[in-house]
Amino acid sequence: MDIWKEISLYLPYNVLALSSEFIKIYDESWFKSKLLRKHTNVNTISTWKNLYKKSLKSGNIIYA
Repeated sequence: MDIWKEISLYLPYNVLALSSEFIKIYDESWFKSKLLRKHTNVNTISTWKNLYKKSLKSGNIIYA
């Protein structure tokens, strides 16, 4: 399952959620990995999933 999780980081959210087994890929660690891959200066706000959804709406998130 780890290889699918790694592959999913290069795809949009929920593309691989074809079965209940693949839905498990999208946990908090997936959102953290996805955001850290995209943004290097990210601090945790509430959850990685909420921060990821916010980044999709607003573009780049940069904290100084």
